[in-house]
Amino acid sequence: LAGKGATACVLYPGWVDTGIADIAFGGDDIASKMIKLAFPAFLRNLIRPEAVAAGVVKGLEKRKSHIMIPARWIPIAALRGIVNIMTDRFLSRNSNLQALIYQLEQRHKK
Repeated sequence: LAGKGATACVLYPGWVDTGIADIAFGGDDIASKMIKLAFPAFLRNLIRPEAVAAGVVKGLEKRKSHIMIPARWIPIAALRGIVNIMTDRFLSRNSNLQALIYQLEQRHKK
C-alpha cells in the first residue's frame, strides 16, 4: 500500500506503569527479583502511560516508522544484535536467575 501513501509505525515502549508492570516491580517477589537481576537500574524505571501517549502522538505526527519510549532504550535497540548475544550468555550462566525462573515455573504448575 506504500504506493497509495499508506505507512505503518511500530511502538517500542519501555516498562509502562500499568497493572502488568506492577507484578514485576513489587507485586510478585520472584518476578521482581528477576527484573532486578536481569536489567541494569537505569532500564528499570517505569514510564507513565501519559508519556507513552504523548510520544505516540508526536511520532505519528512526524510519520516515524518506529517510536521508542523512553529514549534510554534507543542504544539497546541500536545494538540489539550484540546485546542479544550478551543477554543470552548472561541468562545461560546466571544460576540465580535460572533458579528464579524454575521457582516461577513450579509455582504455576500447581
